[in-house]
Amino acid sequence: MEPLRTKQCVVLLVVFALALGITPGCKPSASDKPTTAEKKTEKKVDEKTTKTAEKQPQPLTSDQPRSQAEGAVSKQAVAEAPQVGLGKKTSPSTPDAAEAMPPEAEYDDIPRAETPEETARRLGPPLVEHPQRLLRLDKVDSIWLDKPAGRLIMVGEVCQRRAPLEMFVCLWHTKEHESVLTVRVPAHAAHAGLLALGAKAGGPVQFMPKYIPASGSVIDIDVIWKDSSGKIQKKRGQEWIRNVRTKKPMEFDWVFAGSGFWTDQRTGRRHYQAESGDFICVSNFPTAMLDLPVKSTQQNEGLMFMALTENIPPLGTPVTIVLKPRLDKRRK
Repeated sequence: MEPLRTKQCVVLLVVFALALGITPGCKPSASDKPTTAEKKTEKKVDEKTTKTAEKQPQPLTSDQPRSQAEGAVSKQAVAEAPQVGLGKKTSPSTPDAAEAMPPEAEYDDIPRAETPEETARRLGPPLVEHPQRLLRLDKVDSIWLDKPAGRLIMVGEVCQRRAPLEMFVCLWHTKEHESVLTVRVPAHAAHAGLLALGAKAGGPVQFMPKYIPASGSVIDIDVIWKDSSGKIQKKRGQEWIRNVRTKKPMEFDWVFAGSGFWTDQRTGRRHYQAESGDFICVSNFPTAMLDLPVKSTQQNEGLMFMALTENIPPLGTPVTIVLKPRLDKRRK
């Protein structure tokens, strides 16, 4: 009985081993060897499996630098993005977004939280000779009268370098998106200063019943600033404005139109209309303090003037603005 049980145990062990695929010490017979076709199929399957495994991002291990591992995964993700829909091919004829955008913002974001004192300190003193003889027209804001030299002086800043223009100079936080310069001064103080220098306010533009251009004393405007090397530069205001039709600097002079006043019926107070921002204009406005004596539309499709970008210093540059009435020398 013992030999029989032993044989049965041996047979069961062999069957169990064969069922698990364990064939220790056994060599395959000729019939068990794979054919050539089978070898090629197995090889292709192995190569495909290997490539798939290589594409899978490897998990971070405690002994692998995190930046190195993440960098490898990022490069792989970028390479595969077009294949999985994360990247989008652009047509060669479509301009790149970076190329379509202008090199600067459309206009400078003038800080709104500044107090008048902070604005005056940031912009600094006027860049003129004989500053000791300047007479302040406001306790804080940067506007002075130089009576001996016959000029009104303000300090503002560049707020726009590339856009169609309606203004050359606007008042602070009014029309910076369509002006080259902005100043934080009271418009009525500038008006009073020009009168004190002998300028005559004519009249603002009229459109009805027929067009009548703005009139008044001619006002010459100079702009003075420091370039990147700290050297003082000076130009006529016209040289910062391009005539769209001629492609040349603006050829027209400004005149002292004088804006106008309106009365608040509730309070009875009179308000100077140029305080709305229509300070020194290149498009005609009935509320303009200084305007052009020629027909210049406000309509976008008909705007005559643009910023002459190549002549204008960087956004935010402090600029001294000098207004000098062109007076009749024969008048006493």
